[in-house]
Amino acid sequence: MSEHWEFFPCMVGESAASIAYDHGIRESIDDFAVDRLVQFTLLYKAPAENGLPTNEEFDVAVDIEDQLEAFAIENGGIYVGRLTVDGKRIFNTYLDTDELAIERIKRDIAATHGYSLAVTHRDDPEKQGYWKELFPTADDWQMIQDLKVTQHLQENGDSLTKPRRVDHWAYFENRADVTQFKEWLGEQQFNVHEESENADYPKPFGIQFFRTDLPDLYEINSVTFAIRKAVTRFSGTYDGWETSVERD
Repeated sequence: MSEHWEFFPCMVGESAASIAYDHGIRESIDDFAVDRLVQFTLLYKAPAENGLPTNEEFDVAVDIEDQLEAFAIENGGIYVGRLTVDGKRIFNTYLDTDELAIERIKRDIAATHGYSLAVTHRDDPEKQGYWKELFPTADDWQMIQDLKVTQHLQENGDSLTKPRRVDHWAYFENRADVTQFKEWLGEQQFNVHEESENADYPKPFGIQFFRTDLPDLYEINSVTFAIRKAVTRFSGTYDGWETSVERD
């Protein structure tokens, strides 16, 4: 387990979901010797209407997660993350221990917290339980970045209810791509603040642009999703956004 974990809300099918995963382990997980994916599933007793936990069950879920993480480490395994969806939380571990040990941890959790866990396991040499079930897509990664900015704003007293200027940055391989992208910006009512060129960058042609938007997480994520899609179409890289803190 590393110190670098990431969290993001997402959708699984038509259901609201959230994922927390060990991002730092991405460079070494494929070399981890244990290929047995063991998933512990916690069923919430009274989830919210969207299938996610209420505050009343949040703390107990955290305690169970800590207990399972310690169990995995004690038995030579690793805990790599969790998926919460449809009234359940699925904890993913790579673990090679006997069934008696697994039954003991299930009994301990039931006795301590009053929850019975379902357990499934399968061989997973390609670590799909990490790469496919937890690791973010490009869209998910944008959500992670947007969440960090909005959380920073809120931590500084911003209610995220006031539209304001939001600046964005993107970088391209050549001027022709910038020109095409600027046409798209005009169609979307963005304004160009400045352009730059730095030969030391892999994509040396930069552009800073802005528009008045609401920096609420889901509002701004729809904006950044469209920008990133357009930037990618013109072989560029979207480099995020920032805005001022607006207090009530």
